[in-house]
Amino acid sequence: MNDQVITCPYCGGTVSLDTPVCPDCKQDLSALARLAYGHAVYYNEALALAREEKLDQARDKLLVAIEHRPNFAPAHSLLAKVYARKGNWAEAQARAARVLELSPDDRDAPELAQQIAESASRAREAAARASRARADHLLKIYLRDVARAFGAGVGITALLMLIIRWIGGGRGSQE
Repeated sequence: MNDQVITCPYCGGTVSLDTPVCPDCKQDLSALARLAYGHAVYYNEALALAREEKLDQARDKLLVAIEHRPNFAPAHSLLAKVYARKGNWAEAQARAARVLELSPDDRDAPELAQQIAESASRAREAAARASRARADHLLKIYLRDVARAFGAGVGITALLMLIIRWIGGGRGSQE
């Protein structure tokens, strides 16, 4: 049974969101229910999209949910996880910090913030290692090319010296 209820603006009756039709006056209150709990609807849609790895669509739904209810901590929490999955560490950390602000008593909030911070740190370290590996690779290629160029230069110089000596030696013997 759904524990979310709204009050009928027509007759004042209590309406469960399981069937948003007022049992007293029979008015359909679906639109009112959507206004009252739209943030939760968008959050649930985002949750389903995130589970399907449709992260951009999930992010968009979560941003709409937060627009409807700015202090809705579960949306901020899921958005932090979505940003983390996408590798957007700055946004992930900002959302995790927002969850800590909104839910200081939530035991999971500090853990979420710490996990994201650790993941961001590991990602930065991995990026730095990859950057160093690329730089090392490019340096090896450069040194190889310099050695080849130097070797070719030495070879050409030696050949020219031999030709000059041969030409010069040939003239000297004729005179």
